[in-house]
Amino acid sequence: MEEMTRRELAFCYIYSQEIQKENSKAQVKLFLDSTEVEDGRTREYVKNVASGIKEHGEEITEKIAKNLKTGWTIERISKVDVSLLKLAIYEMNYMQTPFKIIINEVVNMAKKYGEDSSPAFVNGVLAKIVEENNGQFGFYSHKEHEISSGENYNYREYTKMGMPGTGYTVLFPIDFYQISLKQQTQISIDVNIDLESNIHDYVEGYICSEENLCNGLTVFESQNEKEAAIIDLAKAFRIERVEKGKKCIKYISAKGMNNNFAEYICKGLIIASFDQSIPDYVFYNCSKSFVNAFLKTLAVYWENNDFMEWYKKNEFVIALYTEIPVTSCFVILGNREKTIWANKVNCYSESEYANEEWLVGEKSLNTRGTEHWKEIPPYDILHITKQDKSTIFEKYATQVLENDIQEQSFGCKLSDTHMRLGSTIHIDTFYEAELLFSNRLFANRFAYLLVNDIIKNQIFADSDKITLYSYALYSESLVVEMVDLLTALYEDKDIDYVILERESEVRGAEHIDRIRYGKSFESEQARKEYFKDRKLICIVPINSTMKTHEKLLSLFVEKNGEVCEKNIILNYALVLIGSKEPNRYWIIDKEKKSFKKLSLKIQPIPKYFIEVLVDYYEANDCELCFPPKPLDEVPLIEVNAASTIPNQSFRLGQDAVSYTHLTLPTNSRV
Repeated sequence: MEEMTRRELAFCYIYSQEIQKENSKAQVKLFLDSTEVEDGRTREYVKNVASGIKEHGEEITEKIAKNLKTGWTIERISKVDVSLLKLAIYEMNYMQTPFKIIINEVVNMAKKYGEDSSPAFVNGVLAKIVEENNGQFGFYSHKEHEISSGENYNYREYTKMGMPGTGYTVLFPIDFYQISLKQQTQISIDVNIDLESNIHDYVEGYICSEENLCNGLTVFESQNEKEAAIIDLAKAFRIERVEKGKKCIKYISAKGMNNNFAEYICKGLIIASFDQSIPDYVFYNCSKSFVNAFLKTLAVYWENNDFMEWYKKNEFVIALYTEIPVTSCFVILGNREKTIWANKVNCYSESEYANEEWLVGEKSLNTRGTEHWKEIPPYDILHITKQDKSTIFEKYATQVLENDIQEQSFGCKLSDTHMRLGSTIHIDTFYEAELLFSNRLFANRFAYLLVNDIIKNQIFADSDKITLYSYALYSESLVVEMVDLLTALYEDKDIDYVILERESEVRGAEHIDRIRYGKSFESEQARKEYFKDRKLICIVPINSTMKTHEKLLSLFVEKNGEVCEKNIILNYALVLIGSKEPNRYWIIDKEKKSFKKLSLKIQPIPKYFIEVLVDYYEANDCELCFPPKPLDEVPLIEVNAASTIPNQSFRLGQDAVSYTHLTLPTNSRV
């Protein structure tokens, strides 16, 4: 339906039932028929919301009442606000809708349908509920899977893992004092949900630079030479913490540095910061032995209570990132509690340093007072390293993409397979890259990278109205993060987003492409007028042959007028599944990290951030389909037009082909 979004329709129904005090299947059908809703997916959504609120009404009402100001009751709240709160709470708790998405939309509806005080009131109640539950976490798998022969899993063994094929969704509060850290860190959970609150600092408040302070280090023959070298190193580290009103962060490559260097650097930093505030230091490309030697040296000093008290005066952060695999560790001199918390919150997956044992041994520290301490900047995205010409995060994201999806570590790669992309390309490796964008850390960091690039392009110098246009539901968390970041930076600008959704039909691979707008319009003409003078930034999270990019652009122009083509100012492709060899689809400019379509001119030329390479095989000349020995043919796994869920293709006879879903093992730790 053009006039209203599906959430608006659900809200209208809930509001009507607040007045009529009747909620039945017949009432829902009557409402949908009266509003002339024909879209099957929208009708199903409204029905589910209506029945869900009816079933869980008492729980939802209790949540609202519990989070009201003292002296307030539900009866005092307007029916519009109550209806919006019920919709939001139901979606967050029972439909696993990311809280940022639903809160954003509900607050916008409060502006449209409620009183002047409604947006702030609704936002305040929902924020309290989110804070009360410490966020949310869910995982999904194939609910129709049945255990078959050979799938007898030991219950105790698999309580820490998602059993292959299990069919349930879990939504529960995250309590970091009860969850095993080893479980927590296997999937890069980023609980720092307040990045946007300090976005001004991250964009404008830091001066990041690469330093070569450790080039003169060597192995010394005498203790005196060693001590003299450490003193010289300490002098080099004594850089002013603030320059031109901005906090300094220094990046140093530790590539090739041995354990002796780790000792020198640790002692040099301790001496340098004894009576002076120095910058935060980020060491990247470290070996694991380098990090362990650094921490071992540090532990000697941290046993001294006088040391702890003195260094609390000049707190600074030492960030250590290993090279292969990319892991992270953070040290705050003088404060063990903050150090523990910083690692729990910010460590990458597989970083054993999130476990406090390396720091305190058998001691038990009370970290309850530090749960809201979030002073660690996102070092992994603030600086492009000289050696890799990319951020630390991009290197880590590439690592996760290349990790085997069936192993214990967080990964996306399905190797030794035979996949079809679109109608023409076959590949022997598949990347389930959508997993990245359902993860808070990755959505957050990608959002920052995009916002930072948008700022560099100075797009707000020419326009006050910007629409982010992205592909598929899995990208929504990313664009909502971007809207929040941009709004925090440009409070006077009009920023919204739209999503191109792909809806599957019952009939095999047929599908419908639909643009879901964040705003409702009275008519098609009103919508065209709205986008006539808005600039568009297009975002396709995962790209291969660029067909998705073409569809994204062409459909928007078709629906909203040719003028929109001239309004597209930036194109992004976050992850590029590229070809190892030159191909007939596109060419890449690796220096600019951009690529262009050979058969169709897409303007502006899309920019990408991460590239993984596979072998491209033309469908009619695929050595996996047509091997020298026919019996060596590899079964084809395809991503059909309506879904990114892999399907296995089996030959049943000479001419017959059947398709069945391939259920990937869900054995990542949760």
